[in-house]
Amino acid sequence: HAGLKPELTIEENLDQKDEDVLLWERGHLDASELAWGKPVVCGHTPRPDPINREKLILIDTGCVYHMKPGMGRLTAVHLPEREFIDVPYSD
Repeated sequence: HAGLKPELTIEENLDQKDEDVLLWERGHLDASELAWGKPVVCGHTPRPDPINREKLILIDTGCVYHMKPGMGRLTAVHLPEREFIDVPYSD
């Protein structure tokens, strides 16, 4: 949901079974390198647009924050094409 520690592989992150990392980790957003062997899709950090990097795909476009400018979409990603699909917030 949130992410993984950038300096550990995906397997190492999962082996630690650290719920706090899976819920709250955001170090991957500013990391210059990610030790992950493949792309990871995550959210929990709203941005106006999805992030599409080699090993990081962030799809949280702030649907819950629909009152803020640039936010208010629910975004998904179609893999392996990395095609982003979004719909606007609706009551």
